[in-house]
Amino acid sequence: YVIDDLKNMDVVYDAINYRTKRGIKKAKKNNIRVEEGMRIDDFFKTVNLSFERKKIKNPVKFEVYQRLDMACKKHGCRKIFYARDEDKNIHGAVFVVWDSYSAYYLMGGFDAEKRNMGAPPLLLWEAIQFVSNMNMDLKFDFEGSMIEEVESFFRGFGATQKPYFVIQKSYSIWAKILFTFYEVFKK
Repeated sequence: YVIDDLKNMDVVYDAINYRTKRGIKKAKKNNIRVEEGMRIDDFFKTVNLSFERKKIKNPVKFEVYQRLDMACKKHGCRKIFYARDEDKNIHGAVFVVWDSYSAYYLMGGFDAEKRNMGAPPLLLWEAIQFVSNMNMDLKFDFEGSMIEEVESFFRGFGATQKPYFVIQKSYSIWAKILFTFYEVFKK
């Protein structure tokens, strides 16, 4: 999902669905504030909250987060936004990177107990506004998801679905046999 044109933020906001707008307003009503500058170790802990909610282990080691963060900092192409309440409790965080064509919502994490206070849509809305103010002609790319709940959340921002294709060729006889069996038995 991609928002192709960020020049007129009124148009972008108008394209957001009612549910997402309601979440943004709810976060503001709950005095959730979005700030910048979270350290990568705190970001990692926040991302892990999302994995804990799903009862799975984060498949990416902290060192990978560190290397990514250092490389992006070196090139001046990343922001970490985080949402917190008046008591300084962290509700969630998002990691946004950009190149000369597009900004990408690379990853994020949210506290399951606080998700319903509106931080997720507010965080992404603030990130989109930040990108629109960069004085570059960038798109905002949500990077897609095969998870239905995540996909509908991204769609709520009025983003356009962009198909992509993966073409592979295999010279393996075993791959051809397995593919043939799959085609025969899927009917």
